[in-house]
Parts: sequence; C-alpha cells; structure tokens
Amino acid sequence: MKLLLPDPAVQQPEALSPLEEGLRGDAAPQVRAQAQARLAELEQRTRAAIAAGVLPGRYRELTALLDACTAAQDVLAEKPSMGANVRLA
Repeated sequence: MKLLLPDPAVQQPEALSPLEEGLRGDAAPQVRAQAQARLAELEQRTRAAIAAGVLPGRYRELTALLDACTAAQDVLAEKPSMGANVRLA
C-alpha cells in the first residue's frame, strides 16, 4: 500500500477559523498562549460547576466540554510551531 503525502510545495487550504489563521501568522506564540489560557479557564470553571453538583443531563454536557478542552489543549501542545503549511485537523 502506498502512503500519499501532500506535496510541501503546494499551499495548504485557507484557515477554517480565526484561531487557525492566528496560529499560522507572525503572532502565533501569543495566539497560542491566549488560546491555552482561555481553555484552562474554561476547564477550571467547568470543573467547578461539576463539583458544585449538576443534574445528570448537565453532567454529560459538562464532561463532554471537559473532553473538548483536553483535546484542544493537546492539539495546541502538539503543534508548537505552526507555520503556513500546517493545518489543524
């Protein structure tokens, strides 16, 4: 089986979000730090809400939000030096 990799000379598609666009730009370290701080704050507030006690349906929503925060933090940590040819997936 042949593994097909994108040609590095081919420009990547446009950014799908303002965050992705920022992570590709000159201010990427600042954008990343801001995103990480916002995710950490959201995670902390979500954990506090769960600890305060919520109904089962709301608990499922909040744990899904925690999972999303963790996944987003992992992506930002794995892509420390995003350039114009790197795209978040």
